[in-house]
Amino acid sequence: MSGSNLVVFGGNLGKAGEMRYFESGKCIWENSIALYQGKDKDPAWVSIEAWGRTAELLGEHFPNKGQFLMFEGRLTSKTWTTDSGEKRSKLVAVAERIIWTPGGRQ
Repeated sequence: MSGSNLVVFGGNLGKAGEMRYFESGKCIWENSIALYQGKDKDPAWVSIEAWGRTAELLGEHFPNKGQFLMFEGRLTSKTWTTDSGEKRSKLVAVAERIIWTPGGRQ
């Protein structure tokens, strides 16, 4: 499918989520998630963010490091320039729908 951008991730949160509110009333929740890659392999870490009502639900129901989270969303690219003038970029998973799992683990 040309132009589609859908990801589904499940993993453990790397820290307590960070919720920020803006003057406009919008909010963002940010965290990272460890994705299991198999026995004896280090996890892959992915930055995640959510906006609006999804952010509020994540802040309310997923406040702790280590909690299992499964979600559906899309990938986006973030770019910035460091204080020393270097250009940086990274992929970020934007959570748009929480997948509620029984017992909170898969």
